[in-house]
Amino acid sequence: MDAFASGELSLKQLREATEWDTRWVWPFEAYIPVLNAAREAGAKLLALNVDGEDIATVQAGGFPALGPKLQDYIRNPSGFAKFSTTTAFKEYVDYTILPSYALHKQLGLLRKDKMGGSLAYDISFRNFLSSRMLTDESMGSRTAAWLKAHPGGLAMSLVGNDHIKFGCGAPARCGRELGGVEYVRTVMVNPSNAETSPKGSYNPRGPRLPLSTVSLRYSETPGDGGNPIFNAGPQDQHEANMMAQAREGQGVIPLSDFLWFTQTISAQEVYGIHNAV
Repeated sequence: MDAFASGELSLKQLREATEWDTRWVWPFEAYIPVLNAAREAGAKLLALNVDGEDIATVQAGGFPALGPKLQDYIRNPSGFAKFSTTTAFKEYVDYTILPSYALHKQLGLLRKDKMGGSLAYDISFRNFLSSRMLTDESMGSRTAAWLKAHPGGLAMSLVGNDHIKFGCGAPARCGRELGGVEYVRTVMVNPSNAETSPKGSYNPRGPRLPLSTVSLRYSETPGDGGNPIFNAGPQDQHEANMMAQAREGQGVIPLSDFLWFTQTISAQEVYGIHNAV
């Protein structure tokens, strides 16, 4: 990445040097405008993700299987441990990670690890969640480390929508290391029905539905009319704020701070109303 940013490598050479076609599923061509723009701006390019071999190890055997290498990605063990104990995070897992796991199972994707290796059995949900947490921790903490080393700097992380939904993925982990949710903003680009539909309401084979800009409710507020939340307590909002998962005094987490659409769509598609925008 450094060699490309300094002009020593071409795009083709970068693709080969990173082993892109064997380590990543998304087309390299889609990233070319971003890579070119970063190099033209003189920006530092950071590799934030976990090595594919390490993710495959965690998918097969969980965190213990990674051994001492776990320290390469978890720089703040105490913060990492506390992060997953909040009611906000548990609701996030139930609302976003469980459905993702079910979809992976439905599509038969749990019999292959990150590097494409065949498995004799499905990746367990525990290990699936562990690999997701490790990825988010790596991206969030590495971004935070760069920002701490460059006071006044601005970091823009390009990550998948699943990793920024409701902030409890990579964004909150970055904010936790920087000292608060106010240091991080999320932008979801062209969200789809699958990413914005309330839990259990999306049918990939069904008709297109309006894009519902949902919020994740994780804390009970007297009179809000919501369903009871298991083990909810008065400390939930404060604990979520301490982990940069939610803003102080708010019992819900937005899907994203901003939704950015790169093409004209109707208000009906966004909110289910009939006025065009």
